[in-house]
Amino acid sequence: MKITISMLVLLSISTFSFAQTNVSGTISTNTTWTVTGSPYIVIGDVTVNSGVVLTIEPGVEVRFNTSTDIIVNGALVANGTAADSIIFTANSSTPTTGAWGGIKFNQSALSTYSMLNYCAIEYGGTTSGGNPNCLYLDPRANPRMTNLTLYKNRYNGIALVAGTYSQNILLDIVDKPYVTFGDINNGSGYKMTIKPGVILKLSSTHDIDISGALVADGKLDSLIIFTSIDDDSVGGDTNNDGPSIGLTGDWGGIVFYQSVISTESILNYCVIKYGGKNATSTQPNAIVLDAGANPKMTNLTMYKNRYNGILLSIGSSPTNLILDIPEIPYVLTSSPVIGSTRNLTIEEGVLIKSSTGIILYIDGKLKAQGDINEPVIFTSLKDDSRGGDTNNDGISVGSGNDWGGIYFRNTSIDTACVLKNVEIYFGGGASGNSYALVGIADASPKIELCILGNSGNSGIRCSGVSMPDVGGGIQNSIGYNQFQGFIGSGHYAFYNDGTSNINAKYNCWETTDSVEINQIIYDKKDNATKGLVTYKPFRENCEQTFQLTMNITNGWNMVSVPGINPDGMGVDTWWVNRDPIANVFKYAGGYQPVSTTATGIGYWMKHSGAQTYNTGDEWPAGGIQIVAHDPITAASGWNLFGGYETSVATSGLSTNPPGLLTGSVYKYSGGY
Repeated sequence: MKITISMLVLLSISTFSFAQTNVSGTISTNTTWTVTGSPYIVIGDVTVNSGVVLTIEPGVEVRFNTSTDIIVNGALVANGTAADSIIFTANSSTPTTGAWGGIKFNQSALSTYSMLNYCAIEYGGTTSGGNPNCLYLDPRANPRMTNLTLYKNRYNGIALVAGTYSQNILLDIVDKPYVTFGDINNGSGYKMTIKPGVILKLSSTHDIDISGALVADGKLDSLIIFTSIDDDSVGGDTNNDGPSIGLTGDWGGIVFYQSVISTESILNYCVIKYGGKNATSTQPNAIVLDAGANPKMTNLTMYKNRYNGILLSIGSSPTNLILDIPEIPYVLTSSPVIGSTRNLTIEEGVLIKSSTGIILYIDGKLKAQGDINEPVIFTSLKDDSRGGDTNNDGISVGSGNDWGGIYFRNTSIDTACVLKNVEIYFGGGASGNSYALVGIADASPKIELCILGNSGNSGIRCSGVSMPDVGGGIQNSIGYNQFQGFIGSGHYAFYNDGTSNINAKYNCWETTDSVEINQIIYDKKDNATKGLVTYKPFRENCEQTFQLTMNITNGWNMVSVPGINPDGMGVDTWWVNRDPIANVFKYAGGYQPVSTTATGIGYWMKHSGAQTYNTGDEWPAGGIQIVAHDPITAASGWNLFGGYETSVATSGLSTNPPGLLTGSVYKYSGGY
């Protein structure tokens, strides 16, 4: 009896220890791998057919022979628990990384059913014969993956199959990093969406190429991160090589091609690190914009990329361009050409940094219009004082001749070329625009409220029949340009090598000494064959705000606004004590009530009592902002006009064409 019991116990132990189920081949009907059949030994590839579900119970262990895979064309449901996880590992007593292939989800995988939850995956990612990673995902498939433990795989992450995909793509797994084995390109007309919290790790020359739309809209507390496969600071040791950090140029970049759907593309609360591979097979920066691409970019952090900015790949632009991202610098490493039928618009706050010899050629239209508080800035790639260390070379400062400049050529459209509230520094180093910050050849742009400084040669240089309006000319430039660093430098602030006379009035030249100003202007006085540069009157101060006092009487007043009130242009902002019952009126063929004001227009305003309005009291102490002295549109008959920041004699009023002004000009002060 005792002997029999002993034999039964031994038999029970033997059955439990060696029970296993060998699996391989195609699963064509819904199948469940149970705990009682565990461990499952994958002796050959297992393929789950399209429309079929393979379910693996909690507590099951799946062991893989060398180079074997599970390939999912249908659904895989491996839903473990915290107490009873599912294990995928090598069928070896001494396993090593790459001992088996991986679990691959193909395009046809049923994403709504497939899931890996509380699974441990070990030693996958063979380099020969099977899947190259323990988890290998066609980007068009989107299984749920949560609570995963990845250990000593070739990559402890979710590898994406490289290719071009003519289908929308969703990357929303935040449990483990995604890694790439090649370029990922979403096809033209399709969208790639990356959810907050996702980490993408890239290597070698790999890029994310956007021909359709990219929506990477992170959150302040849930950033989207693009980084190197070697960056262990996020997502852990993904490439299983021990402690490592990323290096500049570890991967390529995010490339927005001309066909991108700009209105739908966004990078928001994203961190981009270690991009910009210097190789001909990939892009040389972490963010690259092709001509015409204009995605929205906000709240970006760029760190140790080849350029911590947006590289512009424009060339001879085949399309109109808008540069309107003020948050990080644009970078030029090749000279763009804005064609004769093309427009380049640069919005306020934009910073453009250029490398050696770069020239922005304008054969069409350029509107670079900043704001008093947010100017458009052109400067050297080495200028860390503006936009930080963009070229990732440590602390550096710009110097004259670091880059070329802007060049308006003879086909540029004069009336559509404007530099306003633009600052240009450290250029003058290219022969292609005559070694000037602004070169002008047979062209006549409008330049006002700009700063030109730190040039290695000239500030503005004109040739041929050029008549730029730099102040007081036919395009009504108000001047207020500041020429900095030319006194005593041996360089000319203004070099007129052309035959036309040029207006450059109302500007600041760093000095009020006419002798010194003449020394930094080259024109007819230096060479009788050249045109004259008229610089008088000039300004001692080119501040872009002015102080204002306005006396208001009780009752009706004829008033205007001579500039921009930083607090707003509403009627109650200008006249806080106006009669609240009475409207403010403009005149346009009849009296029309208004709630906001504009310069150049006269108004009737009824006031409650007499009052003097002053900057520093009713208006901002910093002053009223100067505006361009644009022509005022008049109707036939009577008009209500308003002036700009300075008084003008009525005898100086003119019309285009001449002779339209008849009769007297009236003000109102208790009577006309």
